[in-house]
Amino acid sequence: MTDQPRVEIYTKGNCSHCDRVKDLFESKGVDYEEYNVSENDERFEEMVERADGRKTAPEVFIDDEHVGGWDDTHELDETGELDELLGITDDEVVEHRTLIIAGTGIAGLTAAIYAGRANNEPLIIEGDEPGGQLTLTTDVANYPGFPEGIGGPELVNRMKEQATQFGAELKNGIIESVNDSSRPFRVELRNGDVYTADAVIAASGASARTLGIPGEDELMGYGLSTCATCDGAFFRDEDMLVVGGGDAAMEEATFLTKFADTVYIAHRREEFRAEDYWVDRVHEKVEEGEIEIMKNTELIELHGSQEDGVDHVTLVENDAGHPTDRLDDPETEEFDFDVGAVFFAIGHTPNTDYLEDTGVQLDDEGYLETKGGDGGGQTETHVPGLFGAGDVVDFHYQQAVTAAGMGSKAALDADEYLEDLERADSSAEEAEAAAADD
Repeated sequence: MTDQPRVEIYTKGNCSHCDRVKDLFESKGVDYEEYNVSENDERFEEMVERADGRKTAPEVFIDDEHVGGWDDTHELDETGELDELLGITDDEVVEHRTLIIAGTGIAGLTAAIYAGRANNEPLIIEGDEPGGQLTLTTDVANYPGFPEGIGGPELVNRMKEQATQFGAELKNGIIESVNDSSRPFRVELRNGDVYTADAVIAASGASARTLGIPGEDELMGYGLSTCATCDGAFFRDEDMLVVGGGDAAMEEATFLTKFADTVYIAHRREEFRAEDYWVDRVHEKVEEGEIEIMKNTELIELHGSQEDGVDHVTLVENDAGHPTDRLDDPETEEFDFDVGAVFFAIGHTPNTDYLEDTGVQLDDEGYLETKGGDGGGQTETHVPGLFGAGDVVDFHYQQAVTAAGMGSKAALDADEYLEDLERADSSAEEAEAAAADD
């Protein structure tokens, strides 16, 4: 590496995206200056001014040039441009590994713990959301063994430490493609690094969905967010809107009451999809005057600017539900609504793009199909040696504990596959030796 440029990162407390960007620079051996803006108004104003009005963290600067937040920095890393900015030069890496695991969520890390204990020395590729969706959760109250609850990022970090203790190696990067046309598998990362592997576990999770509405692209990071725990504190005393009706929406709305004047929940149907625990908690907040529920209501446009953030939104409402399907109905009401921040909590899309050219099978929503059933091999896909675990497979439960269970199954299935592979290779070698003796 050449002389290192000056790297500055503005961060806030309890921010998973901030941890990710710091981990990225640390993985490259790059020093940086960190400015925590959570309790420092002067630093916060400095960040906003330097970042052209952006009020979310992290914000990264390299030699006084504004790089952007986590998504921007990560995209530059994928293309190799970040290494150029940092003066890092590296030739293509080609290395063979026994087992590669895609993803460092609960499923991937559990698989790594089990695989490490089986002496399979797994390499874990962290993906574009290191730590998975759990890093966006401040309070995990239902994971066994933590009666007082535990923060999502803390649980993930503990699992990373446990995995590396048993011989797993973590690498920051995104898998671009997996080639299963021959063995070993060829695994190529977006930065150009190439690995081969005897087995692969896909535990790449699922990513938060957006609506694709006017104003979304312009205001993402400027008052629009998919992570309440990351960005909620930046909009203290504002009215906030949460879009969704599942567990995530209920949890985020409840969390945001710590900061908001009033939290509004817009849900397109009459009934919530969330479990009763979260619905009950939200209704407690409703009774306390902290949350208001807007049923049969959908968001169709965001208004504001990058300089001033979200100013207001446009909503549509129809008592029959799904109002965007009834825009021509005279009973559908369209109206503007004043809020200072908007948070999407509307589900996820499985991260399976890198498997497109393999022989795996996906369902209509893009989730990875595995063998399932009873007995061993439940995590096998239609490609021998390639296994699936966690939210990339599970569209129904999507719980940390079920992801952990699937991760352990995948590691055990992979270990059995690798042992069979080793026995087959040994038998072939013995047969060749016997033939030579003849």
